[in-house]
Amino acid sequence: IRSGHEVVFVEANEAHAAAIRAGGLTLSGQVDAVVRAPVFAPGAYDGPVERLLLAVKSRDTIAALTPFADRLAPDGYVLSLQNGLEEDKIAAIVGRRRTLGAYLTFGGYYTGPGQIVYGGPGSFKIGELDGAPSARIDALQAALSSQQKVDVTANIFGYLWSKMALGSVYFGTAVVDAPVV
Repeated sequence: IRSGHEVVFVEANEAHAAAIRAGGLTLSGQVDAVVRAPVFAPGAYDGPVERLLLAVKSRDTIAALTPFADRLAPDGYVLSLQNGLEEDKIAAIVGRRRTLGAYLTFGGYYTGPGQIVYGGPGSFKIGELDGAPSARIDALQAALSSQQKVDVTANIFGYLWSKMALGSVYFGTAVVDAPVV
């Protein structure tokens, strides 16, 4: 929205969607802002889909993406903003050339309907799955950089696997109640 793009939200949590419709999405924490955009329930949006930024739990990837797959523009794409390695699932639905990956370490959390706390900038890298440079990845970098620094990488899977490895260390230390040293 800050970079001049028209944005539509698709939100499964009806109370959250209703609050956003009524007063916008309130961001707090490291940024204070109210974001206003049309909000639709899953299955209710029937407009065009040029670029889809998929930000759902990994277990919901297929269910969230499937309703939009047939309407994705021929030159459109899906950017996975998820933890895990969901790019292959996405590519199985929309095609590998229409799938982009992202590695991010910034966080946020839902505190109630219409309310999100943003933890502040962290690492944010995007890339084509084959590592090739492209005009669309450069345009996406420019658009997303209106919020925080975004880097393009030729090795998105290297970053995603490194995040998985680090996550296993955190999980292991949590299970044994040991510090990360």
